[in-house]
Amino acid sequence: MEEKARLVIAEFLGKREVELEGLRARMKGHALKIKLAAGLRKKTAMSLGWIEKELNAGGPNSVWNTMRRLQQKGEVAKRK
Repeated sequence: MEEKARLVIAEFLGKREVELEGLRARMKGHALKIKLAAGLRKKTAMSLGWIEKELNAGGPNSVWNTMRRLQQKGEVAKRK
């Protein structure tokens, strides 16, 4: 599953012409990080803990709370 998650990350970043290290250097609640986290939750079974460590996105609760706010605004799709 981790391999699939890394492929999702590579695809997401490739479309936006951003490198993983560049994304990791951005603020923990950066919109790209949260959109990628939401995509990973939707397409894989990776935990929020793994996602936050991989993206340097703060703690799992921070990722979840930010993702929730963006879902309520309709900016990020909900996990089915």
